[in-house]
Amino acid sequence: MDKYNFNLAEANIFKDELFLMPKEVSYDLTGSYTYPFLLIFGGEMPISDTLQIDFLNSILAQIPNQEKLTLANIGTINCVNPDSLLNLMRKFKPKYILTFACEEMIFGLPKDKFIPIILGEVGIIHASSIDALKNNKDERQQLWASMKIIFKIK
Repeated sequence: MDKYNFNLAEANIFKDELFLMPKEVSYDLTGSYTYPFLLIFGGEMPISDTLQIDFLNSILAQIPNQEKLTLANIGTINCVNPDSLLNLMRKFKPKYILTFACEEMIFGLPKDKFIPIILGEVGIIHASSIDALKNNKDERQQLWASMKIIFKIK
């Protein structure tokens, strides 16, 4: 588990960002965000594709929680402009972040897909696009393995 933890004091996660004030990027947050879990999409969000919505809700259903997690009670944003992890964390204060095909758009994080990142109290996973995940069993298994670490699923 320790290999996934990053220490802010060592400055090994934010690199260039530590000394630059990142520019402000605005987002349209959808979902009630009553649970501090943020899904970040690179490209268009699947708001009208019922197959993608069902697929995402099936992923969320695997996460043990007192209240069933759905797209309605978490937050979703579309990352069309590059931004920093610092901005995202300051603005939304998430406990969990799952990105879909936008790892290159978020500065200050390793870009590896399906490698769980634990930064303080925040768990982060980069994943492929939803379509790629739906069609690739190996990637779905990698995502599940990462989710088990981030969400402490036995």
